[in-house]
Order: sequence, then C-alpha cells, then structure tokens
Amino acid sequence: MVRSIIVLVALGLFAVNATAETHNKARGEVGEVKVIASPDTPARETTVPQLRAIFAMRLHKWAGNLPVTVYVLSDYHPTHAAFSKTILNLFPYQMRRTWNRLVFSGTGQAPEEVLSEEEMVRKVASTPGAIGYIRRVKADDSVHVLKIHR
Repeated sequence: MVRSIIVLVALGLFAVNATAETHNKARGEVGEVKVIASPDTPARETTVPQLRAIFAMRLHKWAGNLPVTVYVLSDYHPTHAAFSKTILNLFPYQMRRTWNRLVFSGTGQAPEEVLSEEEMVRKVASTPGAIGYIRRVKADDSVHVLKIHR
C-alpha cells in the first residue's frame, strides 16, 4: 500500500514537472541566460562575485580603466528574473532594493533599463564597456558572451 502511494506521488510530481516545462517552452522561457559584453570590453570571462559587484553598481571600471555601463531588463521581464536567480542567486527585488538605495542616498545610480533583449544587444554592442544579459535572442558578432566561473 505504501509503495503504491509513493509510486503515485512520484508519477504525479513527474507529470507536474513535465507540464510546467511544456508551459515554459510555450511561453518562450526556456534557454540559458548569457551575459554579454561589448566587443571592446577587456574581460572574456568573469565570476559570480564579479557579476554581483557589477550589477550592484559597485564595480565602475574594467581592467584598463574602461568605464562599466550596465544594462538590465524590467524587473518583471522573465529573462531578468532568470538572470537574477540563476546567475546572481538573487531575487529581482533584492537588486531593485540595492539600486534604490544608491539612487535615494545620492551615492550612485541605477543601471539603464532597456525594453527588450533585442535592444539589449544593440545597446551593449554600441556602448564601450557595456554589459548585459540575454536568453531568447541569439548573440551575434557585435557582442561577446562572457564565460562565467562559478
């Protein structure tokens, strides 16, 4: 009896997981988040702590003294949520709280928000020292994808 219940629960969990994955695919939310940088950015790889510092607006210059320009999507964009959670291990509201603290205290500024992943690629490609992230849009030769060491 107990074995039958365990099997039924396991099958139910499998079905729920498969349904959620199908639903996410239908919404276009499947895919690995890639961190992109402008072609003139000296970095070709980075670490999670470095990315946290960059997206918390604490790291202002790349090696070689090139200013860092950070682009992000809306707090409610699925790619922003995926980036925050899977790459930075933060919730979007935690990032927003950090940016608000900088802005309201007068000690810094929030990153520039873009409306779409296509605009993210265009802005990063055309801004020296820029960094951003994408998931659904394919990175082209105008930007390079940073390798992330965990």
